[in-house]
Amino acid sequence: MSILVSCPDKYVQAALNPQDWPGSSQNANYTGSSRSHLSGNTSTNNGVTLGENINSGRGGSIYVDSGGFWAQVQTKTSSTFTSKHFVGTTSNAGYVKEGNLIPSDQKSTWLRDVTGFHCEVSSSPPSGGGSENDGCGKVEKIVICAVYADANRYCRIMDMCVKGVKKGEHSYDSTPGSWKKMCYVLKESDANKVINGGWMLWGWVIEMKHRKTCGGSTKQKNCRGSIRYLRPIVSSNATYATAIKEQQLVFHWETTLAHAKDPSAQPMALQHH
Repeated sequence: MSILVSCPDKYVQAALNPQDWPGSSQNANYTGSSRSHLSGNTSTNNGVTLGENINSGRGGSIYVDSGGFWAQVQTKTSSTFTSKHFVGTTSNAGYVKEGNLIPSDQKSTWLRDVTGFHCEVSSSPPSGGGSENDGCGKVEKIVICAVYADANRYCRIMDMCVKGVKKGEHSYDSTPGSWKKMCYVLKESDANKVINGGWMLWGWVIEMKHRKTCGGSTKQKNCRGSIRYLRPIVSSNATYATAIKEQQLVFHWETTLAHAKDPSAQPMALQHH
């Protein structure tokens, strides 16, 4: 199986419809799409600390489902709940930590030069009647970080939102409501680390802030955040020069990290146009 990856300028035009983005109508899992709960704090290579205080409900695919990947907390209180997730294939979520050695049998597409993302995000409650879905439950923050293997197989995590550069209509630290386009890229110094270091994409760490904002103290409310059609931005130029506009790369699908690092067998571009 192979997948399509579009380069930066294809992503940042707000007029593009998500259903027209490459891979939206086909199986385009850019990493594994399973979800693992991440407990406690997660530190990133570029100085952001992500929190967690609940293992939320969840479901769906971040890549191909029209409803997206969703995380939901049901609560009567106005407390803020922080859920944290690793989206990718791993045999042990404990490997997903900055500086940890990633076993060579872990699987992904291991894409190189991933320096940003675009997707759609929503804080709309699930469909259906009942006061728990009346919109009083919100997700007020959605942070997306890329998780890589560096040249020595160590885990590297790059926040793309807090320390990144906004390229889409939605800001990560606001409530999206219905589906909004969100696009961020790494700042130049961080992008150069990824590009020059040969870092390969393993998956994504996602943090969501869930909070009930109205409805009294006795009513349960569903606080749901959703992400759909997530696409990596691939660029060998940390300044995102327009010269690479609308190029596409085709990569082999999932393989082990050991295979990806084998110079005689690593996934490579089959087409470049």
